[in-house]
Amino acid sequence: MRAFRSTVVLAAVLAAFAAARAGANPPPAFQKPGEWHYQSETRYDAGPMSHGDVHNQWSVCVTDAAAQTPPSGMPHAAGVKCDKPTLQVAKGSYHTGMTCTAHSANGADSLIRTDFTFTPSPDRTSMVMDGTVHQTITGLPVAIPPAVMHMHITGTRVGACAAAGKAP
Repeated sequence: MRAFRSTVVLAAVLAAFAAARAGANPPPAFQKPGEWHYQSETRYDAGPMSHGDVHNQWSVCVTDAAAQTPPSGMPHAAGVKCDKPTLQVAKGSYHTGMTCTAHSANGADSLIRTDFTFTPSPDRTSMVMDGTVHQTITGLPVAIPPAVMHMHITGTRVGACAAAGKAP
């Protein structure tokens, strides 16, 4: 269940920023292309993993094309459907919120509401993303309480991409 929740949440956040980017006129690129290292901390304030933290880190080669959408390091997940996100731009930050739904092979349905702010550095070589995810899972034989997760993600460009073909 934890893997399902993480994949759905991460896909929803990525979809929110990508879709919000398509409807706005932000700067030419959200980040400089190259090798980026990300770290995230997810704090569960309600739900099955309440009062637990999950820490992750990963590296991604950001291509010229990928630099045009806000980074998330989050994979696309099949079956996740999202409404058009809201987008507000203020003082170099981008705020977006949206609702997504997903259905898993085991019959679980997930409703996800996101509220995130993405702030790139002025030179586009680092970023901070903060937000809250509310998730409700239904359709399983056992009731799962709604989850509230607070996410904090930082990213830093560490140089040129090490190898071609490493981009997401």
